Amino acid sequence: MKKISCSLIAVLATTVAFANTTPSNLLSYTTSNNEVTITGFAPHANVTDLNIPATINGNPVTTIGDSAFDFRIHITSITLPDSIQTIENRAFRHCDALTSLTLSANLQTIGSEAFNGCTALSSHVILPDSLQSIESRAFQSCSSIPSITLPASLQSIGNEPFYRCLSLTNLTVDANNSSFKSINNVLFNKSGTELHQYALGLTASSYTAPNNVETISDGAFSGSSLQSITLPDTLHTIGNYAFNSCTSLTSLTLPDSVESIETSTFNGCTSLSSLTLSSSLQTIGNQAIYNCPELTSITLPASVTSIDNEAFAFCSKLESITFLSSTPPTVGSTIFRSLPSSAIVYVHPSATGFGATFEGL
Repeated sequence: MKKISCSLIAVLATTVAFANTTPSNLLSYTTSNNEVTITGFAPHANVTDLNIPATINGNPVTTIGDSAFDFRIHITSITLPDSIQTIENRAFRHCDALTSLTLSANLQTIGSEAFNGCTALSSHVILPDSLQSIESRAFQSCSSIPSITLPASLQSIGNEPFYRCLSLTNLTVDANNSSFKSINNVLFNKSGTELHQYALGLTASSYTAPNNVETISDGAFSGSSLQSITLPDTLHTIGNYAFNSCTSLTSLTLPDSVESIETSTFNGCTSLSSLTLSSSLQTIGNQAIYNCPELTSITLPASVTSIDNEAFAFCSKLESITFLSSTPPTVGSTIFRSLPSSAIVYVHPSATGFGATFEGL
């Protein structure tokens, strides 16, 4: 009887462990070079707690494939075994019921948009010490994540990895990381010359960027609640969407070292009433100052040579546009779309090429 009892206990323990792991027959997968890539669910599988097995048919499961669980809105928890090394692009995109995430201890790469739109994920994200790269917009719109710690192993970050993470207040980096650092929950490269990400959940009304910052990365301040931002004279480059949807920002002065405003830099800055452009500004990108309804006037320096599509569109109070150049810049389509009917373009009396009207004004 004792032997039978021991056998029964062993079977029960095995059954419980197996029940906690998603059976391989509920998953679709491929095998190459004796390694398994999970590509999604098998037909008609209905799994809410996804616990990927470490092996299938004796082969290690090393990869979650491209778009494997994209838009699987019923998944509430994900546990990845330590065999997983790569999460490919869009692997868990828009799993918007996901609240619990346990990553592999040996994970090396998180692909583009891997967790984009996981809006219910509200716990601290623990990134493993093995992680080497986070690709573009990997955690985009994970709007409930409060904190992220980047490990010492991390070597590269793609564009806007934490874009629109609106609850993020604690963004820290292991002190031993050789590529990145955090200063007061703002992410920089190690030398401090590139500002990658302002933690968007911070409630401060103003921010002053350090004096050695040369680049503000794509989407770095997008969605922040800041009312004022001070930029250093060392700044040369401002990325796409850098201040997009900063709806509380009221005024900004660009240092004279800045030569371009990229796509949607100030798109949706609905409280922006004063914008002073750099005296060396050359290009204004697509929808760069788009839907800024409180902006009433803008002065374009003589250095501006091109203005792209809809650059000032839907600035519903913009009535005064002053060009300091002697000749008009090259322009894209409908740069002044949906401006007030009373809007006027002002040019110097000696300027040529503007005509009686310029782009409809």
